Amino acid sequence: MEEKSFIWTADITQRFFELRFENEWLFKQKKQPWMEFRKILLEDGFPKEMTMNHIRKKWSYTYDAYRLAKKTKNKDWKYYRMFDKHFGKKVLDKYESWNDDWRLKLIICISEAKEVKLDFHNMWRTVEQALRFQELPIDCCIQDLKGLWHHIKVTFNRKHRLILKKSLDPEDWPLYPTVLEYYQKFEPEYLARLENMPAASLASIELRKKHVPKGTYKQDIEAEDFQCELHLSHSPKLTSVPCRLPKSQGDQQQVVGVLQPTGVVSRRGELESQSDGGM
Repeated sequence: MEEKSFIWTADITQRFFELRFENEWLFKQKKQPWMEFRKILLEDGFPKEMTMNHIRKKWSYTYDAYRLAKKTKNKDWKYYRMFDKHFGKKVLDKYESWNDDWRLKLIICISEAKEVKLDFHNMWRTVEQALRFQELPIDCCIQDLKGLWHHIKVTFNRKHRLILKKSLDPEDWPLYPTVLEYYQKFEPEYLARLENMPAASLASIELRKKHVPKGTYKQDIEAEDFQCELHLSHSPKLTSVPCRLPKSQGDQQQVVGVLQPTGVVSRRGELESQSDGGM
């Protein structure tokens, strides 16, 4: 029996590519995971008439078209920018085109989504929809937002360490107070590790967090915490210095504390100040 044709509308096609990029990990784990990927599409609301064969052919045809456009430098191809952002040369400079206003909007939308405790998938869909209402460019997809958010967090890590060392003024990076508020509200444990652990140890923890089987990460982190506490026993205490934090875009600013090192901190409270009690 001949398979019925499937009509790929512009909206369905756009969303199909976005989900394909978001689930790149699935295609790295298995050679032909089209059945699993179709389940993801159906859960996202795609029509049941769309078969696995429709999906495979659509992707294969479009990917071949992208490779041809890339080879011939045909940047006028309809989906060139979308595909090139994912498969092209990945450099942090590609996010320089996002000005601080758009970055601030992204941070605020992510914070608001975190407030209502959405799961990972729905959180990013909600963030994208919120930014669409604020005229997010049509060729920007969820993958771009995730990439920009990662870029912002990496930038914060670097600048926060410099601020703790008093090598940088918090006001030198306009987004610093807003990102700091995000970490204080939603990722305080990560912020504590960032402030008290060596960069190499923190990077090792984050790498294991992404790749270890579910349920084993907690055991690893407890061992790492013991090492962290030994490090903290020789670390300075933290005091607060003021910096400016916008409540929201356009609102008046409020003053919050930025942590600066001056003595001993223990995450569990098991270690007391050696400098106070031991001297």
